[in-house]
Amino acid sequence: MSEATISHPPDATGPRYVVDLGKVAQVWDRGRAGLARSVEDLFSTAIPAPGGGYRKIATHYDPSRGINVIAYDDAWGPRQGDISRYFRPGEVFICVKHHKPEYPILDAEGEEAVRSAVKFDATHVSVGVGVQIAGPEGGQQAGAVTVNNPQSYGEGLFGERHYPMIFLRLTFPAAVPAAMRAMYMDNIRTWLMIANAFTNFPQEHYDGDDPLGTLSVTAIRQLGDRLLEAAVGTFEQRHAARRWLRQEANLIYCSELAHVAINLGIHYPLSRPVLGERFAAVQEALQTHAVVEDNENPYANSVALKSAPESLRPIAEVLGLTPTEPSAGRPFGEGLALRPMTMADLVREYVQLVPRETWGEQEAAPIQARLFRMIRLGMITQVGLGRTTAGDPRRQAVDRLLDAFEVYLATPAASYQAFREGLGPLLREAAAIAGPRPDGTGAFMPPHCWLLHALGRLPQAGSVMGVEVVGYGLHNDILERRG
Repeated sequence: MSEATISHPPDATGPRYVVDLGKVAQVWDRGRAGLARSVEDLFSTAIPAPGGGYRKIATHYDPSRGINVIAYDDAWGPRQGDISRYFRPGEVFICVKHHKPEYPILDAEGEEAVRSAVKFDATHVSVGVGVQIAGPEGGQQAGAVTVNNPQSYGEGLFGERHYPMIFLRLTFPAAVPAAMRAMYMDNIRTWLMIANAFTNFPQEHYDGDDPLGTLSVTAIRQLGDRLLEAAVGTFEQRHAARRWLRQEANLIYCSELAHVAINLGIHYPLSRPVLGERFAAVQEALQTHAVVEDNENPYANSVALKSAPESLRPIAEVLGLTPTEPSAGRPFGEGLALRPMTMADLVREYVQLVPRETWGEQEAAPIQARLFRMIRLGMITQVGLGRTTAGDPRRQAVDRLLDAFEVYLATPAASYQAFREGLGPLLREAAAIAGPRPDGTGAFMPPHCWLLHALGRLPQAGSVMGVEVVGYGLHNDILERRG
């Protein structure tokens, strides 16, 4: 499906900053990788190469497009001038926070390192929002803040200098007119704040063991109903809805908050025709900002909230699409904004890290198997089996499958084409054994999922939205202003 984006602000003509590699060396100890010699080094992964040493792989950027540096600094508060060049007030965007500059070599040791490596060292998603703020000399100016689960994370800004991010823009189908895209963006932003107010962060199990319950458009709408009951329902409805939202299956981690808000925004207009008798109460709660009055984010009140116009329809109606439920061939049905990930996606992405076609079967096979063995525990955790014991039948089935993958990867094939053909059945088996189950286990929306979608490295089947890379956020402390 072809896509069109919200137009860039007129002053986003190119990067205003360049990276000072000397200052980079003061922030990140890159260990055996040595000093970064280019900005590309900060967004690349070094993997073992045939004959020793390492080869740099462009894992976090598209080499054909280069890297557009965008400055951030929490000392500026919400007056993030460089970010505001790219994202207009009211626009919602994705910030994929990662540790790639600090961990450039794929050589994980220890459980935490493995968990991070399997996610490409992307460990948090903040949802950015363009806002209007008071200017230093009166009047209004553009600014930017973040919304997070948990609410207090980062105090509503963009974080420390050692924890950079990649900025992504939401893209809409070309069939959606520009005026309607703006309406959907308003609805996404408003649902974001409602979801942020009433969902709960899984304090203990947020790294793959938390199920993704919103596997379909139907599930998204059901969540929306519970959120509205929590916000404006009767006393009994509020109590029941908030209890439901605290259940383990319904907890929402950081990246999942973005998934939920965007899907609610395009599928559930906060309009009079859709809300019916609830409309007046919802509109009042938005106009008075009652839905954010207890939010621990100090900038929650700067996010504009509004009900949707009566003309705004669910995006499926605009596209002439009938959302479908998950099935054997389509684990997420059709209609979600972006397709979540499965175990098969994880395996496929790690297999593609090693340039097996270039290196040849004899050289690449042992390296590929070694890397796969290293991140195996992380894969088990990501598919929701991290808390199971070795005797659990589901864990045993996945262990047998991973054993088969490891043996296959370690065995040189007759040719690269033969290797690819033999890999297909194993990936299909992974989808069948460890694919999403009705309770949401086996499905996940980890932070790097957004980046992989933006780089075109994940399946798009069934998705109605997209994301694109706008730039690479680096802290002002390691940058120099051009000119």
